[in-house]
Amino acid sequence: MLSLDRVEKLETVTLEELQPIKEKMRKIKKAGYQEEILQKLYEGIGYHM
Repeated sequence: MLSLDRVEKLETVTLEELQPIKEKMRKIKKAGYQEEILQKLYEGIGYHM
């Protein structure tokens, strides 16, 4: 569970592409880590090449 302080720090995320993730993290109050979504990141990179 994210602390109120960490939820407030989400406001510093301004990159448009990250807004859906930021909103989801705020809603469920849980952090997301790139290590846990590595396969999806890899597939996304491959899609754009």
